[in-house]
Amino acid sequence: MKKRIAALAACLALALTACGQQKEAPATVGTIGSVDIPGGVYQLAQFSAYAEADSLTSEDNVLKAKLNMDGETVTGKAYIAAKTLEALERYAAVTTRFDELGGALTEDELTQAQTQTDNTWASYSDLYEKNGIDQESLLTYTQASYKASDLLEMLYGETGAEPVSDEQLTAFLAQNSAEGRGALLPMADTANGSFPGSDDIAQIKAAAEQLKTDVENGDTLEAAAAKALPGVLSLLGTTYTDGMLGQYVGSYTFLASDLDYYGDTVKSAILGAQPGQVTAVEMGLSMMVFQAGEKPTAQGLTANDRRAALAEMKGDELDEQLAQLHRELIEMGALCERVIALAAKALTTGDKALAQQVPPLDREIDRKERDIENLCLRLLLHQQPVAGDLRRISAALKMITDMERIGDQADDIAEIVLYLADVPAESHVLLQKMAEAAIGMVSDSVDAYVRQDVELAEQVIAHDDTVDDYFEQVKQALIHRIANDPAEGGTALDLLMIAKYLERIGDHATNIAEWVEFSVTGVHKEG
Repeated sequence: MKKRIAALAACLALALTACGQQKEAPATVGTIGSVDIPGGVYQLAQFSAYAEADSLTSEDNVLKAKLNMDGETVTGKAYIAAKTLEALERYAAVTTRFDELGGALTEDELTQAQTQTDNTWASYSDLYEKNGIDQESLLTYTQASYKASDLLEMLYGETGAEPVSDEQLTAFLAQNSAEGRGALLPMADTANGSFPGSDDIAQIKAAAEQLKTDVENGDTLEAAAAKALPGVLSLLGTTYTDGMLGQYVGSYTFLASDLDYYGDTVKSAILGAQPGQVTAVEMGLSMMVFQAGEKPTAQGLTANDRRAALAEMKGDELDEQLAQLHRELIEMGALCERVIALAAKALTTGDKALAQQVPPLDREIDRKERDIENLCLRLLLHQQPVAGDLRRISAALKMITDMERIGDQADDIAEIVLYLADVPAESHVLLQKMAEAAIGMVSDSVDAYVRQDVELAEQVIAHDDTVDDYFEQVKQALIHRIANDPAEGGTALDLLMIAKYLERIGDHATNIAEWVEFSVTGVHKEG
């Protein structure tokens, strides 16, 4: 099982080596909330993001590489910027929440963090200093990882704010973990630079299948591995000796996230294996033959492994509830589109029955607002989201206010239609186009939120000018109508009110799009 306390040395050494240029970090680069961000901490976060980006591409220019981020293709530069901001927001959120709950690192944790920092500094100080990172910043960054680990216990431990019982954790582990014995057959020797060809790889995979068969036929994993390893290692230019068996056979505990890197096929095979079942899977540069044991239980976890399991459990719950939030927002957005369309059609056709369908839908929008607000509050209180997740929830709370107002304004249009006289042809066309534009803005703004698509949000904001132009055209047409026939002044004012409601709907859609930008970037145009 992965240890969640950051092992900074290897990751950062890679990043620093890759970046390599001389930098001088300022004392601070600003604040997030009330937390000062030291320049060195910023550099560490950036280099970690660079290392992550570099691991995802074979291109020489990491900054220009095309990378996948949350289902979207972005440049390496954009990926690094987003991941750096996410890391810093997490650092700030952890620091803030840790202090709010009265947290304090133990003497043992302080000693461990200092020792870890000293050892890392001894190995990589030249690289750190070259890149503007001092030892104090490294210590701060390291201590933050201990705070994040402690925070899990403070929130979800037996005496935490939202305690998770052993029964709850065991039930989660039954679906999202695996424990057993595994034998690794290497398909490369990176230390010696030995990378066998396709024929040799095929032989190693065949050896893994034979090892699996031998275990299924009654051999112990150790005995079967001892038969397979000599031939496999010889293909890599290494001679097998009896004392080497322990390097390749051992006990494993996996959480679902530990297997994400290897893909869904490997993940399903490992997590789905029943006690005693043997499976052979390709894991990176090795073939693993895994014999599943009983599922882990909360009582059998070490303190560190329990924290790792809690982190994954609460992360999964957060993902599920965020998905629910997205569904609810889509449904609310669809209701908004429908009420605008009904009100517009009622206006242009003079169908009073259509207008009467709007108020019940407006009430449904009001109910959705309350439901989504309650869901957001539960997420904030129970899940303690950080970084981008926190921004999404905060943005959703702002968005539903605008969506509720859209429903109200569609209802206002429908109310006017109920006693309105016939609509003149010129206004009919303009108001229909205006309504269609407003509906498109509402639809795209919600879609932008769900997809976290800043470009689409910007298109919505730009499209507000189109709705405003239609409003001016309607206004001028109505002025001419009044000038030609003052007796039509009452009807003209009603139509102007309707146009103004549609213009306001466009403004609310623009507000939603601006909150989408905030949820992705952390910057709001009005803030």
